[in-house]
Amino acid sequence: MIRIKILVSLKVILMVVLWIPLPTFADHAVQLSTAEHVFLQQHPRIVLGTKHNWESYVFVDDDGAISGIDADILNQINASTGANFQLQTGDWLDVQEKVKNKHLDGLSSIPVHKKYQQYLLFSQPYLSLHKMLLVAKGNPKKIRNKSDLQGKTIAIQRGSLADEAIARRYPQSEIIKVNSTSEMIESVITGRADATFGNGATLYISHKLEMPYLQPAFILEDTLRFAFGIRKDWPEAVSILNKGLKALGESERLRIEHKWDASHQNFNVMPIVLTVDERHYLDGKHFIAVCTDPDWMPYEQITKAGVHRGILADFRKLWSQKMGKEMRLIKTQNWSQSLDFMKQRKCDVLSSAQATEERKQFMSFTAPFASYPIVVATRQSESFFDRFEQLLDQKLAIVKGYAIIEILKHKYPEINIIEVDSAVQGLLKVSKGEIFGYIDTVATIGYQCQTHGILNIKVSGVLDETYNMSVAVRNDEPLLLSIFDKVVTSLTEQERYEILNKWIAIKYERSVDYGLYWKVTGLILLVLLLLFYRERFISHYNRKLQRMNRELERLSKTDPLTGVANRHSLAEFFQREIDRKKRYQSSFSVIMLDLDHFKEVNDHYGHNVGDQVLIEVANIISKHIRKNDVIGRWGGEEFIILCPQTVKDGSLRMAESLRLQIEHYVFTDAGKLTASFGVTVYDQNESLESFIKRVDDALYKAKETGRNCVRFH
Repeated sequence: MIRIKILVSLKVILMVVLWIPLPTFADHAVQLSTAEHVFLQQHPRIVLGTKHNWESYVFVDDDGAISGIDADILNQINASTGANFQLQTGDWLDVQEKVKNKHLDGLSSIPVHKKYQQYLLFSQPYLSLHKMLLVAKGNPKKIRNKSDLQGKTIAIQRGSLADEAIARRYPQSEIIKVNSTSEMIESVITGRADATFGNGATLYISHKLEMPYLQPAFILEDTLRFAFGIRKDWPEAVSILNKGLKALGESERLRIEHKWDASHQNFNVMPIVLTVDERHYLDGKHFIAVCTDPDWMPYEQITKAGVHRGILADFRKLWSQKMGKEMRLIKTQNWSQSLDFMKQRKCDVLSSAQATEERKQFMSFTAPFASYPIVVATRQSESFFDRFEQLLDQKLAIVKGYAIIEILKHKYPEINIIEVDSAVQGLLKVSKGEIFGYIDTVATIGYQCQTHGILNIKVSGVLDETYNMSVAVRNDEPLLLSIFDKVVTSLTEQERYEILNKWIAIKYERSVDYGLYWKVTGLILLVLLLLFYRERFISHYNRKLQRMNRELERLSKTDPLTGVANRHSLAEFFQREIDRKKRYQSSFSVIMLDLDHFKEVNDHYGHNVGDQVLIEVANIISKHIRKNDVIGRWGGEEFIILCPQTVKDGSLRMAESLRLQIEHYVFTDAGKLTASFGVTVYDQNESLESFIKRVDDALYKAKETGRNCVRFH
C-alpha cells in the first residue's frame, strides 16, 4: 500500500515551503529622468499589441482578461516605474499593421529582427527560447536531423518573421504559409505538411485544441531572443522599459517564466470515462463555476492579479483535463462568501471542503482526495499538550466558516473558539498573546508565519481530527457529483504526489499493510500504556514533539531536491561569517557555479533527468570540499560554496578542481556537462548584497568568456 506521510511541524514548514521566493538583490528603486517623468505624464497609457492566445506568453480568458508571462512582467515594470503598459491582443498581421500606423504603441514578445527595426525600437531582451522541429506523432517521415528535411514540406505561420528566417535555411524544402497556429498544427497532423517549427507552447496549444498528435523531432540551433518593441519616436518608453526590466531581477524573471512555462504542463492525463447522460450534461454547460478559499496558501489563493494558485489550483487544472471541460474561477472576497455563493448556486463546486451536517443541506461531497493533520499553534513559551481537553478553557482561534468549528463545537460544547477572518489574523493574535492558540493545518500555519515574519510560534500538539479534502458539489445536480466522483477516483498516487510535493514537503513511502497485526498490537500497547504513570506519559509525549520540531528545523535548512543547504540557510551562514570577519578579521570567500546550457538538458531529456543532474552535481561538490565549507543551492542550477578561512588563491584552486570534476563526470542519462564558476573574497564592511553581486558578476564574466572556466571579481 502506498502511503503519503506529511511532515507535520510548524517550525520547519515555516521555511521548508521553498517555492516562496526570497528577495532578489536587484535594484528595485527605479529612478526616472525628468524627460521620462514628463513622457509618462503625457502618455498615461501605453498599449502594446500581441498575438491572441499565444500561450504561455499571453492567455486571454473568456471575459477578455489577459494573463501570462508578458502580463506579469509588464505588471512588475508598471509597479516599479509608475508606467501603465497594457496589452491588446488580436490577429498578428492586423496587430503589426496597427503598430505601423501608430494605432498601437508597440509590440510585445517580438524576436529581435531587423525587419521590425524599420518602425520599432527594441527594449533589452527579456526572454529566450530554443525552437524545435515538430512532426506528427510516431514521426512517420523519419525526420531526425536537418538532412532529412530535404524534399519535405514545412508549415509556418504567415507573418512570423522568425520562422520565415529559419525556413530560408532549408531551400530544398517546400514552405507553405498558413494563417494561424491551429491551422499550422492541423496541417502537420493531417499530412498536408511534414513538419513545423515550434516550442513547448506549440505542444500545449495542440493539446488545448484537442489535437495532441505532435512530437519533437530535434532541437534547432536557433535561439530566439524576445523583447518589447516601441514606436521609433518614443525612446523614453524604451528607456523606462529597460529600467523596469533591470529592476525586475533575474530570479524574479525566471520565477515568472517557470510559473507560466507551457512545457511544464502534463500532457499525459488519462480522461475519465463518462456515461451518455454525464456527457450530455457537460455538453450543456459552457463551463463549471469554481469557488475557492481566496487566502489559504499553500492550498490555494486568488492573487491580486486574479490568478488561482496553490495545491488546489493544480488539482483544478488536472480535473479539468480529465473531464474535458473548463473549470472557471469565480472570484470571492473570503471563504464565507464562497460558501454563500454555493448556497445561492452562483458556483457549481468548491475546490475543497470538509463535509459537515450543516453543509450537506446545500452541498454533496466526493470521497477525500487528500488528508492533512490539524494542529494547534501557540507561542514558543507554551508547553506541549498531550490531550486537547487541556485547552478547552483557553481562547482558540479558527477562521470563520471553517468546518473544524462545527466539528469541535459538537465534540466539545464548552470550547472557547474565537472566529477570525484569516489565518494571519489568528496567528498574529497568538503572537501578541491575545489568545492562546490558532487551529489549522501545519502547512497553512507555516506559510503564513514565514510570509508575515511571525517567528515566536510553534506546534504544541496535534488534534485527533484531520482535514479531509473533498470536492464539494451543489446538491441539486447529481450528475455533476457523479462526474467528480469519477475524477477523484481516477487520481493516481503519482498525480497526487507530484502536486503535493510541488507545494509541501512530504515523504513518499511504500509499506506493507499489516492490518490485523497492528490492530492486535495496538490493543496490547493500549493496555500497557495504562500502566504507565501520567507524568511519564506526558514527558514522553513532550520529548517526541521536541524531537519532531528539532528534526523539522534541520529539514527547514535543506533543499528538498539535492539535500544541501537552501537559500535561507546560506543567508544565515553568510551572516555568521560576516560577523566573524568583523570580530576576528578572518578571511572568507565564496564560489558560485552555474551549469552550462542546463535548459537544454530539461528541454531535451525532461525535468526528471534535470533534477537527477542537480542531485549528482551536489554530490560531486560535497565530496570534494572541506568539512568546514558549506554548499548550498542558490536557485535553479546555481550552487554556492562558502569557504571560511580561505583567501583568493585557495578558493580559485578549489573552484578549478570542482570544474574539472564536473567536466569529467558522466551524468545519468545526460552525459557530459560543464559548469562556469565565479569567485570572490569578502571585503571589510561590505554588505551581503554587494558581496553576492560581485560573485554573480564573476560568474557572468565566466559565462561571457566561453563558459566552463573560473573567473575572479
